[in-house]
Amino acid sequence: MEDFERTTWFTGQATAERAGSSQVTIFDGSTAPRTIKLDEFGKDCVYFGRDKGNDIVLTSHLVSGEHGRFVYRNNVWVIEDKAAYKERGSTNGLVYNECSVVSRVICDGDLIRIDDVENALAEGVLFVFSSGGSGNQWNMLPLAGRRSVSIGRDESCDITLPHVSVSKFHAQIICDNGSFYIVDNNSTNGVIVNGVPVSRRLLHEKDVITITNSKLIFSCASVFYCCYKSGISVDARDIVIKRGRGRKSAITCNHVDLSINPGELVAVIGGSGAGKSTILNCMCGYIKPDNGDVFINGVNLYQNFDALKKVVGYVPQSDIVYDNLTLYDMLMYTSKLRLPKDTTPQEREAAISRAIELVELTEKRKSLIRSLSGGQRKRASIAVELLSDPNLMFLDEPASGLDPGTERNLMQSLRNMADGGKTVILVTHSTLQLKMCDKIVFMGKGGNLCFCGSLDEALKFFGVSDVVDVYNMITEQAPEWSAKYRQYSSSHRRANRTPEVPAKTQKNRL
Repeated sequence: MEDFERTTWFTGQATAERAGSSQVTIFDGSTAPRTIKLDEFGKDCVYFGRDKGNDIVLTSHLVSGEHGRFVYRNNVWVIEDKAAYKERGSTNGLVYNECSVVSRVICDGDLIRIDDVENALAEGVLFVFSSGGSGNQWNMLPLAGRRSVSIGRDESCDITLPHVSVSKFHAQIICDNGSFYIVDNNSTNGVIVNGVPVSRRLLHEKDVITITNSKLIFSCASVFYCCYKSGISVDARDIVIKRGRGRKSAITCNHVDLSINPGELVAVIGGSGAGKSTILNCMCGYIKPDNGDVFINGVNLYQNFDALKKVVGYVPQSDIVYDNLTLYDMLMYTSKLRLPKDTTPQEREAAISRAIELVELTEKRKSLIRSLSGGQRKRASIAVELLSDPNLMFLDEPASGLDPGTERNLMQSLRNMADGGKTVILVTHSTLQLKMCDKIVFMGKGGNLCFCGSLDEALKFFGVSDVVDVYNMITEQAPEWSAKYRQYSSSHRRANRTPEVPAKTQKNRL
């Protein structure tokens, strides 16, 4: 194997200046990428555009003179098109997940373009964001003069992606008559280019390649790549789910929009029949909605479920364990079913040990499942899903049947997982430990989203001192609270969730 040069492009190092520290790598037309730390400007508004008076000057002809700005607000950085703060917006706007956006909170790993929304152009601009403290590292590998570049989990690969869901020799980039192609080596979990699964594809400027939890960007005859250590973002857009047909049909999710950031612990609560489990199963891909889409780190979940399922863990309400096996034996058996076929014995042992340690069951490693307490059995079920090291975890009623003390310990374990970089989303009826959550999703009767935010924000929004009081409110007046939340979200939290316009309705005006 040739010893190709590897260049570290940027790393997400913790910064003391701001909790929402962020840096952006800019792919501007055909010019070499550059990385900019937004905090270094020393101000809360950083403008970008083609005119020389901007803080960040871009060269692409698709960029307006003053195109937009980065704004530091509520401890986070937000990217805004000029339309967010002036009467007329930019010519070509901002594109996220194939939709035009006016503004968006910057999340680690976000990819935002200035481009034709239907066909990416070589002259377009691509912003790649990395939040401070994430530990994510981007590297650059020049392709000029290389006949092929190997990509995989094995350390001998030219681009090593150290994640158990990546095959040892997952894919390769080959040069053929001056053009570069990405080729899937019959891997377990596949290759995605710009949201589409491929076996072989010609690479174009700023193509985004996704391999499980890793992103690679082809630009200027080089590959920029990163294996994400932090959590995964989830965007549910205009989700509608119906059950039954004709007069007996009922809506279980009614135009639900949610945006969950990497590394957040999120609880979904509500009364019986409010659609809690339905929206959870929709976001993890087990239910396809009648309308709307879910994006995992910017990739359409339903179109790429087979490729994404290994980075998503799902723990159902009933325990997924076997009473007559020890914890270790159960995980060993499961690992042979779930991990790639080329996983070595050493890698398998490491995956089992990591899962047991994460759920704090090291002392029960050789214990029979039937001897575990209710809380320990639930932790064992979580360990099963942790074998493939997913950065996104869904749990349906994990605290069901547990006493308050055991529930608190379980929630603390989930909090620790989120603090360690995983995104954790759970359905619960209990309100005892909601203070540990970053966000709470309130689902009202009929699948109406009535609120999404922190516990303190929720209490203020509903005008109560005890979250238990909210249950009756969103059961008896769900449509009213849903409408109020839409108004609240639009006027007070626009930066966190800006309505997005489908790409097919947006036309490039150049």
